[in-house]
This record gives sequence, structure tokens and C-alpha cells, in this order.
Amino acid sequence: LFEDPRSLTEIRPIFMIQKMPSSQPDFQGGNITYFGIQGRLAITDRFSFVFNKLGGIWINPGSASPVESQSGFAELWFGPKFTFIRNEDTGSLLAGGLQFQVPIGSESAFQNNGTLSLVPYVSYAQSLFRDFSAGTVNAMVNTGYSFSTTNARSDYWYISGHIDLDVMNCHRFYPLFEMNYYLMTKDGNTTAIGSEGRDLINFGGQAGGKGLLTGAFGARFKVTENAQVGGAFEIPFAGPKDLFQYRFNLDFILRF
Repeated sequence: LFEDPRSLTEIRPIFMIQKMPSSQPDFQGGNITYFGIQGRLAITDRFSFVFNKLGGIWINPGSASPVESQSGFAELWFGPKFTFIRNEDTGSLLAGGLQFQVPIGSESAFQNNGTLSLVPYVSYAQSLFRDFSAGTVNAMVNTGYSFSTTNARSDYWYISGHIDLDVMNCHRFYPLFEMNYYLMTKDGNTTAIGSEGRDLINFGGQAGGKGLLTGAFGARFKVTENAQVGGAFEIPFAGPKDLFQYRFNLDFILRF
């Protein structure tokens, strides 16, 4: 869901594994694994087209769960993005976009619930303390609202913040910290479940009014000017965990 405001051309494989709480009544522990590819194509230095989610998902509940292990293709997420502000002198960027969440994935992995969700969003980035000897600080914030075109899927609002440090301005190593908040605003009517899967699964369940705040600690390393690798460990800070005990993310970016 978190989208960089820059207009970029890149390919980004993503691997994530999420542990589910043993107290979750339907899955009773276990984990969810996702592997996919994001792609971005810069048409101009302001307009780009983004594939946010294209991949597969594996759901492995705890041994006591009545739900069997499932796997299949994930939902397809994509859409256009336009960078309204691109000021190199001030280090400011502002973009807006529209994401289409199309549930054409596998039924067995809860990836075909409903018809379509639309997600308008805005993303802002600012570089700070560019003359600071320890390194430049880069900050980003991204927020959007996912609403279903039918009553089958759940609606939610999200906001994410990111901050990293370009250590010694060497443009190589970037320790980072992020916070993410998801608020389920409207129930769906697809699945009889009191939880939601947020960015991995839209059950169309009954979780309206539930909000989860998480924090992530990690780092990114630039191997070359066109290739970089990153990882982060994310944990819940406040709110009902639902399917989220913790998550580990790993990605690789090849930029053109």
C-alpha cells in the first residue's frame, strides 16, 4: 500500500512472512507467506503506471484450526500515479494515484472476494538536514482509502509513515523506521469472520471499527546505483492483532 511519490521505472520482488496469533479463533496460529513482484513504469518524470501486487500467497493455519492450508494467486493491484510536486531545491515530492484492487486470485486463499476495490491515495516525501554530517534524513507519508464497489468487500483507511537516514551521505546504507495504521471502516458480507487480513486478504468479514497500529525496524543497502536490497521486521503496537503477530519483509529493487 505504501507508494513512493517519485515517478520510477523498476522491478521489485517482495517476500514476506506473517505470523498469526494462536489466540485468533479461526486460524489459531500458523503463518501467511507472500511472494510477488511490484513493477513501475515512468512514462514521464511525473506520470507513471504501477503494479503494486502480482504474486502468490500461502496460508498455513495452526494445527488445531478447522481451516486447511491453502495457496494460490494473490489479488492483482495496479493503477496510475501522478507526481504533482517535484522540487529538487527543497527536496519535496507530492504525488497522487488511484489503485485498482482486483480480486481475480484463488478462491481457496480468499483472493477472489467481491468484485473491485478502488483506493485513491496521496504520497509526500521530504528530505531534511541535507547538510548534516551524520547524513540526510528522508521522510515519507502515504495515506489512502480503500472502498469496495459492492458490499462484498471490507472498506478501510490507512496511513503510513517512513523515516530513514542516508548514513554519512554515502548513498549506501539507510537504517529506517516505519509506522502503519489500518482502520477497518465498513464490514463486508462475504466471509463469516470477525477479523480482517488488511493488505494480504480482504475477507469481506465483520471487523468494522477495528484499528491496528504497527511499527517496523529495518534497513536498506544500495549494492549499485541501480540495485538495492532491504528488509524490515514489523510488530503490532496497539489495537486488535487479528491475523498479525509479527511480519518479516525482504525485497530487492532493480531500477532502470
